[in-house]
Amino acid sequence: MPHRSEGPEELSRPLPPETPGLGPPGLGARPAAPPRAPTPEVLAEERARLAASFELAPVGMAHVAPTGEWLRVNPRLAELLGYTPEELVAGRRWQDLTHPDDVGADEALVASVLRGERDGYALRKRYVRKDGGVLWAELRVSLVRTPEAGAPFY
Repeated sequence: MPHRSEGPEELSRPLPPETPGLGPPGLGARPAAPPRAPTPEVLAEERARLAASFELAPVGMAHVAPTGEWLRVNPRLAELLGYTPEELVAGRRWQDLTHPDDVGADEALVASVLRGERDGYALRKRYVRKDGGVLWAELRVSLVRTPEAGAPFY
């Protein structure tokens, strides 16, 4: 990514919509299978695969509370920011690590997602690393809602 000296920049490409019956974009088109109850072994394998995908991802990933607290971070994100995963989830918020000039734009986009005005957003912004250095990043955000009530979860 080229060096930038200006503030945050919302990316112009919207996140692609999910196609009914095909799942999220980028995962390949396949017809929806008839529903069946997975076995405990299949569920355990799926959980392990999902956990490994998060933990071993070559890009920084996090689950963040609607209020900004880091709930879960992968090792790559912690490395990029100069912290351990434990340090990030110990009461820190993304707002605390975002460059002060970029917090307002990011908070406005989060608010629009929480109000249901958009499904997510992409933003180029700066983080302040533990050592005080500045890290430019391309952030992609989507909201996961609770299945029961549809309330914002992370």
